[in-house]
Amino acid sequence: MPNLPRLIAHRGDKRYAPENTLASFRQAKAKGASWVEFDATLTRDHADPVVIFHDDAVGRTTNLPNQPITDVSFADLRAADAGKWFNYSYAGEAVPTLAETIALCDKLGLGMNIEIKVSVLDIQNTPEPFDPELARATARRVIEDIKAVRGDNWDNILLSSFSTEALLVAKEMAPQAPRGYLLHQMWPEDGFDERMPDFSRHLDRVRPYSVHLNSDLISSREKLELFGTVIRRVMGRDLPILSYTVNNPVQARALLSWGVTSLFTDAPGDLAQALDSPDHSSYATSPDSAGASGY
Repeated sequence: MPNLPRLIAHRGDKRYAPENTLASFRQAKAKGASWVEFDATLTRDHADPVVIFHDDAVGRTTNLPNQPITDVSFADLRAADAGKWFNYSYAGEAVPTLAETIALCDKLGLGMNIEIKVSVLDIQNTPEPFDPELARATARRVIEDIKAVRGDNWDNILLSSFSTEALLVAKEMAPQAPRGYLLHQMWPEDGFDERMPDFSRHLDRVRPYSVHLNSDLISSREKLELFGTVIRRVMGRDLPILSYTVNNPVQARALLSWGVTSLFTDAPGDLAQALDSPDHSSYATSPDSAGASGY
């Protein structure tokens, strides 16, 4: 099982380099990160290599016209500039493949949280607005590309997804690979039922190694303890709880003190320095004034 650190670089050193690029992962390592998180997804042709990309559309982080990534060819995305939007010094940075990213992380000694990122084609106000066939296809290709580089070596790799269907494919294809279940918002029923029947059902199906929670869901020690109670009831044991996306040291210090295992952060160097500062007098014990950025 992975040896998780307290901080994981969210899409690399996202505050200081273009997210989900090799440059961002190199910079995260240079800033002291030991693990990075990134999004593995598909372009139009599912037979093409898996790419590292977060958004459902390509316009924000490349120079391509804004359109769904599922409408873009692998060749066109690879030819796009994925760095100049962030800063001209990164002009020419390419969208990397999953295989390239794994090879770089292995070279740098970085652990990897690989999110199986399923594009939302039919946006709904629901915790899992994914087409199940696309989710399964994405997971299959992610596992295939990981195995092409690593074989059955899953050291320092943690798979995760918001999609239960994707995680079930990962469970079937690579049962030895640790899986993290991502939760961004509560199902309506779970919001007022402390037994969390929907969360419990998905936990029981996936049988994850870890649970990754939006920090807004655990804004107090009591809320974190409630999740822990549900996890123990379903799984029969505690699981590592990871939280995203945490950039404020006040919030980070509170979450770690309550028992969160790891925090995803956009600026691993900055947050590590703040947490290690000997002067804690300016830090509150509650994260109420701290904000979380999107995943």
